[in-house]
Amino acid sequence: MPSDDAKERTESATPKRRQEARSRGQMARSQEISSAMLLLSSTLAFYLFGGSLLNGLVGVMRVYLGQAMGGELTLPGIQQTMLGASIRMAMLLAPFMGTLVAVAYAANVAQVGFTPNTSALSLKWERLNPMTGFKRLFAPGRMLVEIVKSPLKFALVGLLVYRTVSGHLAEIPLLVDMAPVEVLTWVGRLCFQLALRVSLVFVALAAADYGWQRWQFEKSIRMSRQEVKEEMKQAEGDPVVKGRIKGLQRQAAMRRMMADVPKADVVVVNPIHFAVAMRYESTSMEAPTVVAKGALLVAERIVATARAHGVPIVEDPPLARALYKSVSIGRQIPIHLYKAVAEILAYVYQMTGKRKAAR
Repeated sequence: MPSDDAKERTESATPKRRQEARSRGQMARSQEISSAMLLLSSTLAFYLFGGSLLNGLVGVMRVYLGQAMGGELTLPGIQQTMLGASIRMAMLLAPFMGTLVAVAYAANVAQVGFTPNTSALSLKWERLNPMTGFKRLFAPGRMLVEIVKSPLKFALVGLLVYRTVSGHLAEIPLLVDMAPVEVLTWVGRLCFQLALRVSLVFVALAAADYGWQRWQFEKSIRMSRQEVKEEMKQAEGDPVVKGRIKGLQRQAAMRRMMADVPKADVVVVNPIHFAVAMRYESTSMEAPTVVAKGALLVAERIVATARAHGVPIVEDPPLARALYKSVSIGRQIPIHLYKAVAEILAYVYQMTGKRKAAR
């Protein structure tokens, strides 16, 4: 029966909970993925490079055995010959083995990413406690999967061996009349077919196992609603988070403000310090409204945007300062600025030929 705690965990894990689990080395990972990819890559590597690798090894053995048999058999001579042969064979095998190591590493990185985790190396009592290990190993779901997985592998491998070999039974009597090299070629081809089929089946099983591990991992890091609420409270009280939220809000407000500049009727500027964009619709507004304002770099952006969209720009330093200091964005201008703003708008309408009904 599921525990009460498991029943309460109905919410998906938050990014913070996921990061905490990741820092502890708790991630969705399937060892079957690495094993299956190693088997598949080694099978393909042997198929592509096995012939040249075998020829190289045979050549090394022929050369060094010839040296050993042609000279006087002394212990130093034998040691020198074996050392040379070992080095040469290691050089031949190094690319192949290096490829397998790279595949195993890539299979692990593909599952969990590159996550150097020092906490996993630290000594903790729960890792040494055998009861903890038994509970994890013999958990009902995990135990059932492990019980089914191994027999399923053996059954599938046995079936593949039977199907592969039975498909070539008629060729076996013909091997008697073949040369040894042809027999080896036939056996090698049969082994490759079998290895490739087993590899592909293991890849499919590994994908299913990874899906299972992923589901188990997501289930293990689920949270209760109360935990989510507590985490949100902590995050809201974090100065770093607050600062980030305010920064995002400022950026959003800036984008909205700059989007309104092309809709303005005029931009009043103090050429160096301030820029204020105003808009007036006689049918829907009681007075002109400030749609954007800024100082220094922001003022430069407002002016550049206005120029790009053909919005008239008028220099009036006193009015620009007064509007910037006394009117918020989205607010109508105060009564004491009506006359100055009306003169500016009249000048703009006359200059652009724009006509608006009197208020």
